[in-house]
Amino acid sequence: SSVFPDISSMGCGAGKVGPGQVAPADGTDTSPSRIGHSGPELERHADRSDRSPWGKLMVGFLMAKLDRLVQEALAGLKQDDCELFAHHIDREFSEEHLRVHRHFLSSLEQLLEASLGGLGMGLSEVAELLHQEAERETEARNILQQLLLYTELHDFACVMRQRSWGRVSEVRVYWDIQNVGGEAMEGDSARMIRTLMTFLKDNYMLSGNVDMWAVAPSHYYARKQTMVRDLNEFGITVVHCSDKAENADHLIKHRIEKDLTLMEKLQLPPRETAFILITSDKDFMDILRKLFFNGHKTVLIHDAKKGEKKSEHEEKVTFFSTESFVFSDIVKWELVHHRNAWQSLMAWAGSMVQPGVRIKHLKEKVEEPGRGRAKWRCTLEVEFDRRNRLFLSEGVHQDNYKSGEEAAKNAIKRLRDLFGPHAEEELIEKQQLESMLKR
Repeated sequence: SSVFPDISSMGCGAGKVGPGQVAPADGTDTSPSRIGHSGPELERHADRSDRSPWGKLMVGFLMAKLDRLVQEALAGLKQDDCELFAHHIDREFSEEHLRVHRHFLSSLEQLLEASLGGLGMGLSEVAELLHQEAERETEARNILQQLLLYTELHDFACVMRQRSWGRVSEVRVYWDIQNVGGEAMEGDSARMIRTLMTFLKDNYMLSGNVDMWAVAPSHYYARKQTMVRDLNEFGITVVHCSDKAENADHLIKHRIEKDLTLMEKLQLPPRETAFILITSDKDFMDILRKLFFNGHKTVLIHDAKKGEKKSEHEEKVTFFSTESFVFSDIVKWELVHHRNAWQSLMAWAGSMVQPGVRIKHLKEKVEEPGRGRAKWRCTLEVEFDRRNRLFLSEGVHQDNYKSGEEAAKNAIKRLRDLFGPHAEEELIEKQQLESMLKR
């Protein structure tokens, strides 16, 4: 049993086994509660007609002491126990996670019991008074919620994960930007980079020194000057490499090896360092394996296609990562809700079509005798390779720019007619797209 409030008495179901939790094999009640249990402390104070002064005294004491006691209990955990929760909280909890949680609750209860001894109140009475005060006082409700935060395993895991990543002193981010994300940012790079950086900052860049690289061939950056500017503004170093195949991979791997050498000289514990790779290239498996088995935290953000045909690829690229995420899932809201039709179409071509394709456009002035002002026609084609282009759509407008937007709207309409109402948000095989456009 425990000092902590019975969540089920508040309609929150603490006694039930939540998602990912392991039910006790012997069927015993493991809910951490003493609420509703009679005890000598309650009997001893049963003749008190007014508990309010005692309740206020207890609430004031917990307001002053609870944070310090929680930190003492957390400090008593081994670092290896803390590292168990470094993985993303959606993963299933093991018996080891449950053991750490029980140990923490036991330690916190002992600290509370030792501190409350000076008030002359037992744990059962404290819990009873806390519930009574929570019905009337905001401060008591806040304390109750704070205690609930540690009794629920999922919430406790969030606290522990934050604690684990908060100890990281060195973070390295390496972005193989031609492989993942670059084409999707056509015309909207600032918003998407901001979304990605917010995700990284909230989850991994909690403290310490951060160094970020985006690596691609020079010719690739030459046609994406807006993206280069936005990368620089967000503190991401733009690194040029030669056009030779796999040169970006070799450059990133070489840089990681230099990082490892430096960290070893500085005697940095591996668990206090993190490497975040943004790539779908299986060629990075060897360096990820080395980082993983050396004890470094590794995060992989990829766009390896899901589904039966590509599941093996996804499994391979994510095998040696502490955590992994899909790039398009991180920025999906931005892709769908903050783009005009042209930007949405470019993003679809670069990230939803596997492998990606290019959208070629041709604009021409259209004279209409007797109707005054000439109009612009924009024709869009999908380029599958240098010798193979297929018509996608066209748009006509008096304004040069708006003719392209009209063509993009018509292209998205055609894609939806061919593949369903959410075509621009769903992955599609390049071969299947070519087959459908030929019909």
